[in-house]
Order: sequence, then structure tokens, then C-alpha cells
Amino acid sequence: MYADQIVALLLVLCWWHKVQSMTLGGRKSYEELRAAIVDAENGYGLGGKVFLNFDELRADRALRAMKKDELETPDRTLPAAGMHFFDAKSLIERSAVFEVLQSMPKGAVLHLHNSAAVSSKWVIKNLTYRHEARLCNIEDRYYFTVRTHKNCPENQTRLIQTMRKEHQHDMDAFDGWLESLINMKMKPTRNRSASTDELWFDFESCFDAIKGFLQHKPFFEAYHRQLLDEFHTDNVCYIELRMSFSKVFDADGKEYGPMEVAQLLHRIVDDFRQQHESFLGVKLILTKHKNMSDVELEKALKLYESLRCLAWCATCETIQPAFMSLKIYPSPSLAMIQDFGTRKV
Repeated sequence: MYADQIVALLLVLCWWHKVQSMTLGGRKSYEELRAAIVDAENGYGLGGKVFLNFDELRADRALRAMKKDELETPDRTLPAAGMHFFDAKSLIERSAVFEVLQSMPKGAVLHLHNSAAVSSKWVIKNLTYRHEARLCNIEDRYYFTVRTHKNCPENQTRLIQTMRKEHQHDMDAFDGWLESLINMKMKPTRNRSASTDELWFDFESCFDAIKGFLQHKPFFEAYHRQLLDEFHTDNVCYIELRMSFSKVFDADGKEYGPMEVAQLLHRIVDDFRQQHESFLGVKLILTKHKNMSDVELEKALKLYESLRCLAWCATCETIQPAFMSLKIYPSPSLAMIQDFGTRKV
């Protein structure tokens, strides 16, 4: 009897060992298969077919180690990746990883609106300190300008220089208030629970507030030179810039139409490229608000055709024709791509 029990126990043990072997073997096959699938998917991603050399692998390991250290830093409850950008920005700027990335060359910035492309602090510390800078107040909404007109009459427009003298006791606070007109981070809605409509209203008000400065030729030129300088400082080599090609005027009141604005930008970019050989160029994209009427759309299309001709003429000297394209965005809006980034051959 005991012999039969021993045989039965041995059979059970053999069966259990076989089952365990099959389970472990199956698990190993699954893990291998999963790893192969993951590797194949990674191969379809950006850089999936790029193989790093020895030095690049060392740099990759160093960056990964720096990133791991920052994620495990115990002096804050959340990593920067889990925070709102406005809260995380100061942490990012102190990051060792960010410092390395900032020093690396960048390929391009592909979606940028010119009226929101320069640091708000520079606008306040530079443009608002110029003697012609004014501030217009219409129904408790503020707009930067340099002249009075029907939308900003004399009795509702003041020189910022005069306003600043009235706040000599705390000019930093006054400058901070001015900056809040063009910076979402400094809006009152930032510090409370706000609806989407309120946030969108504040967002559009930033663009409305800066518009008047960008219609003044000296400000327009200084602003776009600063734009190129800031992105070049971050080692950006190429920019695609969206803008409306609105008229600008100089100190004598002379107006410059869209074609002249395009030529003005061409000179600014060309001068910058001559001073910075690593900078490849700028592509200008004509954009209009999606709520335009049919008549406005027709005018925008004609403007596009004119700018396209200008693009060809501007690049005839370089022998290489510019890349041009027309895109119609939903209901209805327009974009024209105009390349000022070609080099002489």
C-alpha cells in the first residue's frame, strides 16, 4: 500500500514539475514576444532607425541619469512633468537637463505667431520705456499704442512715460501690471478657478493689447530682431512664423502695406542671417481669423497671390526658387507659406 502511495506521489510531483516548466517556458516566450513587438513599434517612431555611436550612447546614458535624478528629487511633492507649466517653468529653467538641451542645436520652431513670440518682459522693459509709447483704455480694456485714432481717442490715451512717473514709488509693480496685459501667467484668472470663456477672453486680450505696438515701424523692427535673437540664443536654426501682414506706419505717419511689410521682414531676416551663419531662415505664413467673411477671404487670397509673386522675385537672385504653398483652414481661413530661408548657391 505504501508503495502505491509513493508511486502516486511521485507521479503527482512529476506532473507538477512538468506544469511548472510549461508555465515558466510559456511566460518566457510571452516576454520575448512582447519585447519584440515593443522594439518593432519603437522602430516606427521618430529616430527609430537611428543608431547611436559610442560617444552618443555615453551622452544618452548621462542625460538619462540626470533625468532620473531630477525625477527622484525629494525637495518637492511633484516632478515638473506633473505640474502646470506656469508653476513648473521656474523649476525647468533651473534644471540641469534643460541647461544641456538649451545648449544643443534645434531643428525648427514650426508653429509660432509673431505677436506672441517675444518675451513679455523684453516688451515692457524696452518698448514701453520709449518716449512714444502710450496706453489706451477703452471700457476697462487696455491696449498699447503710439498714436491716437478713432478706436483710441486722445481723452482715453496716455503716455506710459507720464503714468510711470506717477508710480515712481513702486515702478516694478507698475511694470508688472503692464506685463499682465500681454502675459497669461500674470492675469487675475490665473489665481482662481476660471471658466473656459474667461480664459479664452484673457488669451485673446493679450494679442489685442500688443497689436498697436506692432503697427509702429520702429517697434515692429526692434520686436522682430529681438524675436530672431531670442530663438537663436536657444539654438533654434529655423522658424515658421504666422502673421497677418497688417499695415505698419513710421514716425512721420507714412503707411507700409503688406508687400512692403514682407520686404521689411526679408531685410531683417537677411541681415540676421549674415551675422549668424548657423541660422537657416524664416518661413512666413499668412494667417487670417477663421471667422472672416467671404469678401475678406477673397481679399486674403489676392494678397496671397501678390506675396507669392514677391516670394519668387525675392528668390530669383538666389537661383533657388522658394517653397510655396496655400492652405485653407476650416470655415474659412487662409495661410500662405512664403520662404525667406533660401541661401545663395
